[in-house]
Amino acid sequence: GGTTVNVYGTGFVNNSGLTCKFGKMSIRGVYFNTTYIQCRSPARLKGVVSLQVSNNKIDFTEKNSAFYTYIEATSILSILPRSGPVSGGTKVMLYGSNFVQTGQLVCKFGDVVSAGGYVSNTTMYCFAPSVSSAKTVTLEVSSNGVEFSKSRMRFTFYNDLFVSSLIPKVGSEKGGTVVSIIGSNFIDSEALVCRFGNKDPVKAVFLSSSNVKCVVPKNSPDKVSVLVSNNGFDYVENSNAVFTFLPGARVSSFFPKTGS
Repeated sequence: GGTTVNVYGTGFVNNSGLTCKFGKMSIRGVYFNTTYIQCRSPARLKGVVSLQVSNNKIDFTEKNSAFYTYIEATSILSILPRSGPVSGGTKVMLYGSNFVQTGQLVCKFGDVVSAGGYVSNTTMYCFAPSVSSAKTVTLEVSSNGVEFSKSRMRFTFYNDLFVSSLIPKVGSEKGGTVVSIIGSNFIDSEALVCRFGNKDPVKAVFLSSSNVKCVVPKNSPDKVSVLVSNNGFDYVENSNAVFTFLPGARVSSFFPKTGS
């Protein structure tokens, strides 16, 4: 209970008899004008009840004309990823309980509300909004756009990273080359990774906010883009950051076989 319900209609009267009835439970209404009042839902178990209004506590509107749905409190247990760039757009998966497909499912990153997507009653997602600066905010969810969870989950916005170059830019198809990647806004975290083309991500070693290194995986001879991510999900690339896999050198014969 305790949800402020906005009720719209006609013929509302500003007097002491103005009442809302949720199922069998009545509560006083708050008058704004003849077409708009508010009522605070009383506590009860989850389910659907009729919502009726009366100006005199006796004569109520039709029982089957409006309905209110009580749902269990929503909570967040974990999120993935737990961070994203200030430019926004990160798809954040939320895992918890009592997510409801209402059409009003939303997330709130700090003070910014973002539309949510329903997957199941324990899984949903939201896209992180853009923000003006790097910071950590609370992340909550609501099934009705009004009442939010109180899970106090934390999401961190970091400055957009940038990749400018890499050294060396060539290596063997057998892999194993250690590549130094130059850029800005790298973050020292477990989620810091590199990706060579479409290969699986490899763990990056943080050296500074402008330098990380990664070990090149095996790959057939080719030129591929080198991408870096601070959170394991949002990758950044640059046309100058291309690594060339060369055919592995092989010795078939040599001459002479002796010498000083």
